[in-house]
Parts: sequence; structure tokens; C-alpha cells
Amino acid sequence: MDDSVTGIQPTDPNENDTNRPAEQNNASDEYEDTSPILDSCMSVALKLDDSAHLEQAFWKIYKNDGKMEERSDQICSTSSRLSVEKNISEMHKCLEKENSSGLTHYKASTLRVIEDLQNNLDAEIKERRKAGSELKLVQGNLEGMLRKNASTQRAMEDLRNRLDAESDYNAKAENALKRNLYELAHYKASTQQIIEELRKSLDAETKERRKAESELKLAEGNLEGLRRDKTKAENELKRPFEVGWLSITLIVLALLCLNCCFHGCVQ
Repeated sequence: MDDSVTGIQPTDPNENDTNRPAEQNNASDEYEDTSPILDSCMSVALKLDDSAHLEQAFWKIYKNDGKMEERSDQICSTSSRLSVEKNISEMHKCLEKENSSGLTHYKASTLRVIEDLQNNLDAEIKERRKAGSELKLVQGNLEGMLRKNASTQRAMEDLRNRLDAESDYNAKAENALKRNLYELAHYKASTQQIIEELRKSLDAETKERRKAESELKLAEGNLEGLRRDKTKAENELKRPFEVGWLSITLIVLALLCLNCCFHGCVQ
């Protein structure tokens, strides 16, 4: 983050300061008892937004200076960027006021913390920009998926229409088949009835035929008897004629003999 944005001018921790003792110029980076500075800074921070979380965050900064990400995340998550920059500016002013009391090395440490916070804010901005680009990419992919989904929906709608048309056709075909089956069953029943009547007629005709055959056999027997009777009668009729003709022949022969005898005697 640029210093022009926040109005903070970092101070070199190794810079000589005539207002602080020599032992403070060579002080280490480790924290000492910073309760007066922290109380003064917190008095300013308490007047700002979300002061409770900010106070808690700075107490963690005071107790554990090594957890930079935890510090920055807690501060950045409790207020907006503008609010954090405002808090940093106020704390910097507070530290500048405390600088006159010979505690510049604490200011340098705090400035390093602030610089880390600014770096973390820059990193968060980069992450947000990266997330924004990824979000745009995801949105592009989502739009592509939505277009594909729309085409798939159209294809599914066409398929649904085809299935509906096919279902209607199948329903009509099924109704026609049912009608044909009903008519076929009706025709079958009629045919069965006709076949039954034909069978009855055939049975009756068979009975009549058998009866006629039996009567015919009886008539043939009677005719054979009549033929035998006729033959017998004819034979009986032929006998008298034969006897008569024989008698006549004998008489004629006898007369001829007598005639011959008579003429012989006459001569």
C-alpha cells in the first residue's frame, strides 16, 4: 500500500534520535513493557468503529508478534479497508506523540506491524482481484454451461414433444388394436356359432344319410328278394309252356306217324 494513501511516513528504526537515550537507539526488536503506548493507542482505537475487536487484535499483537497473518486477518475481518487505514493513521499519530517521550523503538516495531498490515491488505487486495478474475472465469464457464444447458433443454423439449407424439400414436394404435381385437372376438364368436350350427346340420345330415343308407340297404335287400321272387316266378312260368310245347310236339309227331301209317296202308 502506498504511503501517500494512508498519510503514513515510515520511520527508520535505526535512525538517530537526539530526544531518546543511547540505550534505546540500540534496543532489540523484542517487545518490552508497552502498556503506556498500548493504552494510549487503545484510547484512540476505542473511539473508532469496531473498537472491541480492534483492541483484542492489538493485545494479540502485543503478546505474540510472530502471528502476522492472524493479526492482519483479525483486523481486516473486523472493519473495512478504509476503516483500517483510518485506524492505522490514528495510531501512527498517537505513536508520533509518544515519540517525544523517548520510545521511538516501540514506534518502529509498531510501524513494522503497520507495514505488515499494509502488505497483508495489499495481498488481500491481490487475492480479491485474483478471486474476481477467477469469479469472472467461473461466470464465463457458468454462462457456457447455461448455454449448453439451454441447448440441452431445447433438445429435451424436442425429445419430450417426440415422446408425446409417439405416446399419442401408440395410444391411437392401442385403441385401434383393441377395436380390432373386439371385432375379431365378435367375428370369432359368430364364426363359432356358425360352425356349431354347421356341425349340428352336419350331424343331422349324417343321421339322415345313415338312415337313408339303412333304408337303401333295406330296399336293396327287398329288391334282391323281389329279384329272386321274379326269377322263381319266371322259372315257374317257363315250366308250363315247356310242358305244353312238348305235349303239342308229341301230338304232332303222333299224328304224322298215324298219317304215314294210314297212307302206307292205303297204298
